[in-house]
Amino acid sequence: MKVIKMALIIICLGIFSLIGASFAPSEVLASGILYEPYFFLIPVGMLFIFVGILGLVFGFIVYKMKQKKSYSR
Repeated sequence: MKVIKMALIIICLGIFSLIGASFAPSEVLASGILYEPYFFLIPVGMLFIFVGILGLVFGFIVYKMKQKKSYSR
């Protein structure tokens, strides 16, 4: 259960990172270059979401294995 809770927290952090990146001010400079000061939040958010999903899958598998083990006794 701990793994599932931690995975959900990590997914929430990823979602908040993506929301923060979408609200960050971006501008086009006079030279035509797009300036986004918080661009790093996009890959970090995606990474958090991916790791959280892996944690959910792992936690669910472990939870089901423990459940199956307790029923077989």
